[in-house]
Amino acid sequence: MGDALLFRSCRSGYRYFFIMVLIFCAWFVPSFLLFAQDEKDSDWYYNEARNAIMDEHYEYATQILNEAKKKFPETSQFSIQLGDLYYSKDFYDLALNEYLSSEKIDPDDYYTLDRIQDCYGYLNQEYAAIEYLEKILDKFPPDENISSIDSIDDLGWMYFKTHQLEKGEDLILSYLNERLNKSNNRDLYMTLGTIYSGMYDYERSKEYYLKSIKEAEEDGDSYFASVAYYNLSLLEHTFYKFNSALQYTNDSLASQDRATGHLSKGELYQSQMNFPQALSEYEEGEKKDDTPLTKINITVLLRIFGRLDEALSFARAVHSSKDQSWMHNFGTDTKRHQKELYEIIAEIYKGIAVREITLPRATIVDSVVSFASYIRYSIQSYYYRRKNKSYSLIVGKDYLGEQELLDAYWEFYKANEDYKPIALKFLKKAEEIETNLIPHAQGYYFLEQGKILKDPQLLEKSMSIFDTFWEREGIAESLLHLIKILPRKSVQRREALNRLFEINPGAFLQNGIGLPLEIRFYLSRKKAPLKRVIIHGLESSGSDITLANVSSNEDLGFRYVLQIFWDDENDPLFKLSDRKSEKLLKEARIVTKKGS
Repeated sequence: MGDALLFRSCRSGYRYFFIMVLIFCAWFVPSFLLFAQDEKDSDWYYNEARNAIMDEHYEYATQILNEAKKKFPETSQFSIQLGDLYYSKDFYDLALNEYLSSEKIDPDDYYTLDRIQDCYGYLNQEYAAIEYLEKILDKFPPDENISSIDSIDDLGWMYFKTHQLEKGEDLILSYLNERLNKSNNRDLYMTLGTIYSGMYDYERSKEYYLKSIKEAEEDGDSYFASVAYYNLSLLEHTFYKFNSALQYTNDSLASQDRATGHLSKGELYQSQMNFPQALSEYEEGEKKDDTPLTKINITVLLRIFGRLDEALSFARAVHSSKDQSWMHNFGTDTKRHQKELYEIIAEIYKGIAVREITLPRATIVDSVVSFASYIRYSIQSYYYRRKNKSYSLIVGKDYLGEQELLDAYWEFYKANEDYKPIALKFLKKAEEIETNLIPHAQGYYFLEQGKILKDPQLLEKSMSIFDTFWEREGIAESLLHLIKILPRKSVQRREALNRLFEINPGAFLQNGIGLPLEIRFYLSRKKAPLKRVIIHGLESSGSDITLANVSSNEDLGFRYVLQIFWDDENDPLFKLSDRKSEKLLKEARIVTKKGS
């Protein structure tokens, strides 16, 4: 007990001393800290911010750098440091403001000017980026500043993106001619190859892509080789050289397993209408992709094969994405991206609208609800189609301004598809240019002309040109437009429907067409009256129906047989078989309400 009391007495005796210490700290230490803060130089701020960034204390680093900017207004390093912090976090608009502030203080700093053009590129302000790149090369010629070689490459790329292909070609060639027999030109070679691909100059484009690949592989740069092989595969695909496109795609993936390699391979499978393989490649690419490109391709694939609700979900995800900085390193821009996306969404809504009005409904109420949905989806399709066409006009004018006539005429054709004379005029102009460069493209021009003129002969001619292994997607599209203009219940139309079903069953419901069917009923006496209901439902969905079980049905275009088994105890069982291959294609039991 005495020990405890002693302890307390001792604490009471020191209380006055501690109070005096606290008063001293309250009055004198803050003054000392303020005095010390006044003595902090620019190195302290720089190192403090750098350490904060390394420790991921970004808010504190931003606070320190903003304070330093006010304290040392004639020093550009703090704006650069803050700009680099924003840049590293992909806040390119904030980073740009800091670099522009730095430029005002030091207008002749290469690093600042290069960062400004880079930010403009990521913000998809290509012409502003070009202005700064030209300024860099004027202030820092490559023979005086080795870093300017990168600026030449960047400027060539920006000329490509803004369709100034001749300027890009002249810029890079003039520099390469000064560096004859020198190595480490692979970046310039690849950009030049891309420029020539934009000019549809196959031979020179391939030459420079292969040069860039050779240098990259000699230096062990597998990432660069992968990118260059991917670009080369796109060139081969553009010129309908499918086998070599696949070869270079595989080379790209062998160099490095990147998203774009799977994207390219998926597109080749899609051209074959090989849905499982195409989807598998796209999904593998999506795992590695930090851009929306693979999502866009998945959307298109799902739409083509009739999986419209899934396609719409992917399209909405892409449309809602706010980050568009990925375009900086891809050969597109915001206008072309929006144009393509709006076209995809318009097609999806059109398919959903047709599906709503085509499916048979059980009651009048269901039919009214379905019709209302049809109107709503049709309006949405129309809205996005108009936006797509307006962007086609804008993009076409951009191409025309740089005398890229083939692409300009094609965009003007797409913008005017609803106005036949105007559309045909621009389509003919594009055809004259492209078929002179790529004769095989004639098949696609026959397809477009046949679609607009509703000419079955032109559509048949298009299919005679398409490669039956690699261009089944084109064949399917020609068949679809042919089916829409052939006489209903004609043998020719049924045969076209059979061919389309063999390639893509998913095209039917979204286009309001049905498969010609020979129906074989195996019903109990009690279920027999439902024959008429089933036949009416199938015919309402667009199918031609025959009941005669005779061999001549195949000659009349009834290749597919639908067997319906329905007794009093079980739900109906449907079996779809193919006379030609003698295979059972699908078997399904449909669950019904008890007693129906």
